[in-house]
Amino acid sequence: MSEKICFVVMGFGKKTDFATGRVLNLDATYEHIIKPAVEQTGYRCIRADDINHSGMIDLHMYRMLLIADLVIADISTTNANALYELGIRHALKNKTTIILSEDKTPLHFDLNHIATIQYEHSGEDITTTESKRMIARLTAVIQDATKGNDPDSPVYTFLPKLKMPVLDQEEVQAIIEEAQLIENTWSTLLSDAERFIKNSEFGKAKIKYEEALKLNPNDSYLIQRLTLATYKDEKPNKIVALMDAIQILSKLDFKNSNDPETTGLAGAINKRLWNETNNIHFLEEAIVAYKRGFILKRDYYNGENLTLCNLLMSEQQVKGSTLEAYYLIEADKVTKEVLQNIKQILEMSSPDKRNDYKWILATLAKLSFFLKEDYLSYEETFKGLADKWELNSYLESKEVFSKFIEN
Repeated sequence: MSEKICFVVMGFGKKTDFATGRVLNLDATYEHIIKPAVEQTGYRCIRADDINHSGMIDLHMYRMLLIADLVIADISTTNANALYELGIRHALKNKTTIILSEDKTPLHFDLNHIATIQYEHSGEDITTTESKRMIARLTAVIQDATKGNDPDSPVYTFLPKLKMPVLDQEEVQAIIEEAQLIENTWSTLLSDAERFIKNSEFGKAKIKYEEALKLNPNDSYLIQRLTLATYKDEKPNKIVALMDAIQILSKLDFKNSNDPETTGLAGAINKRLWNETNNIHFLEEAIVAYKRGFILKRDYYNGENLTLCNLLMSEQQVKGSTLEAYYLIEADKVTKEVLQNIKQILEMSSPDKRNDYKWILATLAKLSFFLKEDYLSYEETFKGLADKWELNSYLESKEVFSKFIEN
C-alpha cells in the first residue's frame, strides 16, 4: 500500500453533549482540526461518519479499523459508536491510535488514564486561534505516534505477546477504495443539504436529508434537520408542513427527550401551530417543550421563547385571575434568569469567540426592553451586525414583547 491511510472515527453534524447540555459541531472539528492535521502529515483522510451503508457498516468499519495506518477517534459527547469503534481498534492494532475529546466532555474511568488530546469548542463552533493551536498539536502527536514500537493500545500493553491480525495487500486496496466511495457519497449528500438550507431552498434540502436517512434511519441529527427543512418548506401549506414536521420529530420522542435541540424544535413547531390555528393546545405544548429545553440547557434560545409563550398564555386567561398572574410571574422569572446567564457568558468569553454573538445581543436587547431596563446599546450593536432579514425578525419579536410592557 503506497499511501498512508488515516481512518477518523467520530459523529457528524451538531451533537448534544448530554453531560453538559452543550451542542458541539463535530463537522467543524473534522474540517478545522482533524483533516488539516492529517493531510499535513501525509495521510489520506477517510471519515467513518457512522453511516449504515446498505447494511454493510459493520464489515466496512471492522476492515478500516484493521488496515488503517492511523486511527483518530473523537469521543466528544461520549459518542457510543466512537467509543465502541475505539475499543475495536485497540483490540486489532497495537499502536497509532489517537483519542480526541472536547475539553468539557467527561472521560469514562476506563479512558481517563489513556492519553487524550482535548480541544475547546466556543458556542457551536471552533475559533481560528483554537484551530491553529490544535492543528499544530495534532500534527506533532501524529508524527510521534508513528515513531518507536511502544503500544498505545491498553490491550497490547497488558497482553504484550498477543499477535495482530493481518489482511493481504489486494484486499486492503479494495477496502480503501470502497471506503472513499462511501465517504464521498455521504459528504456530497450532507453538504448539498446544508447548502440548500443556507439558501432557503428547503424543499431541495428535504430531498437530500430523506436520502441520507435511508442510509442511517435513526440518526438524531438527520431527523432534526429534516424536521427543520419540512416546516420551513411550508408545502403544501404552513399547517400541513408543521404537522408533517412534528410527525418526523416524534421519532425522537420529543416529549421525553433530553436533547435541547429536539425540544427546541418541538417548541418552535408548536408555537407556529398556535400562531396559525389559535388552538391553545399547541401553545401549552410549546411551553412544555421550551421549559424542558431550558431546564436542560439554561440557554437564551429556549429561555426567550419560554418567556414569550408564557406571556402569550397569560393573555388567554381571565383578566386579574390567578392563572394570569402565574404566567406573568413565570415570564418575569425566566427573563431575569436568562439575562443573568447571558451576562455571565459575555464576561467569561469574548465576542470574537462566539459565532452566536449577535443573537445573544438580540436576546439581551429584547428581554431588557421587556423589563424596562437599558437595552439601546445592545440593540444598536446588534443592528450593526445583523443582516436585513435578521433585523426584521428581531423587530417582529420585539413588537410582541412590547404588548406586555405595563404603561
